[in-house]
Parts: sequence; structure tokens; C-alpha cells
Amino acid sequence: MGDIDIMKTLPLAERKKHYILEVASRLFSRLDFHHVCMEDVAREARLAKGTLYNYFNSKEELYFAIIETRMQTLIRQLEERLQYRHPPVMDLRRFVVHLYSFFLKYPNFFVIWKREEVKTSSPQSKNCRKLRAQLRVMLTAILRRGIAEGAFRDFSSLNLLGDCIFGIIDGMAMRGIHANANEDRRKEERENMFSIILALVERGNAHD
Repeated sequence: MGDIDIMKTLPLAERKKHYILEVASRLFSRLDFHHVCMEDVAREARLAKGTLYNYFNSKEELYFAIIETRMQTLIRQLEERLQYRHPPVMDLRRFVVHLYSFFLKYPNFFVIWKREEVKTSSPQSKNCRKLRAQLRVMLTAILRRGIAEGAFRDFSSLNLLGDCIFGIIDGMAMRGIHANANEDRRKEERENMFSIILALVERGNAHD
């Protein structure tokens, strides 16, 4: 079921909330947080300012709801895809490809999240880091199993390896967003990206 079909099944209030989040994500991805106000979001969404406050108490709450809502969806989808074990290489591919595809599907969220990820001061930023940590737990579990089963090379630091893999995915996603690549190009980039990651981790390559 696609996003549009899912939206049709939601109550009206929930659909409006998702609509506000989508409109706000476009604004916040183009402009810095401090350059966007609730009036801007209301104008862009063609809603009364008071309507926004029925859903979000402040600009900060709206801003971080964009990140947290998308991240929660991403984590739920990955958990569903990884619910049943497959060979480690296949599960790694499922994880990497879905993460990359999700970022390209929601580029505004990706830009906002990357911008916020480097900040450390606010409680909301800590929540974002907790969500990111859940992604790392999933990836680390796949890598550990791959090492235990002899599919992946043993690494002294799985944290460093995870950083490398996330860095490749983030970089390729940003490249795809900036290039505004069509579907065929994205598939090619996706395959190239996974080949690079697999060469990094797979046992039996030139690094062993």
C-alpha cells in the first residue's frame, strides 16, 4: 500500500497533521530554522495560523515532529523488512537499499535531519540521536551475525565500520538528491553503492 492509499485510511485530523508536516518540511529544508515562522507555514499550507496551533504548540515542536515522524516510520519499515532472518549479505542489502531509497523519497526530511544531527544542545536533538542509535543497533546486529557466520570480515571496531557505511549511504543520498536523478539512474547508483559497501565488509576480498 502506497503513501497516498495509507493517507486515505487516516482520520481527517491525522491527514491534516501529515499535510502540515509535509508543507513545513519543504520550508525548513530550504531555509534555516530561525528564518521560518509559523505564519510562513500557515501561508504555505493555506491554513489559519490558529489551525497550526491546534496540532503543534510551537515552531520547535513542529520542526522536530518532521524528523521524529519520518524516523519512526523508517525504523518501523526496517524492522518489518528485517523481521525474518536471511543470509547476512541479503539483510545488509535490505537495510542499505531501504535507507538510501527512503532518503531519496523524502529529501526534505533528509536535509533537515542531516542539518540537525550535528547539533547537541537541545533535548529534541537528543531524541534525534536516540532514533539514529536505533538504526546503528540494527546495522550492528547484521554485521555481528555476518562476522559470526563467516560472511563478513572481522573488524576491531564495528562503530567505525558503521560510521563508514552510514557515511557512504548519506553521501550517495545527497548526491542523488542534488542530481535529481531519474529512477534508472537511482537504481544504478544504488547498485554501485551496495557494491562498495559489500567490498568493504565481505570476507574473501583483497583486504583479507
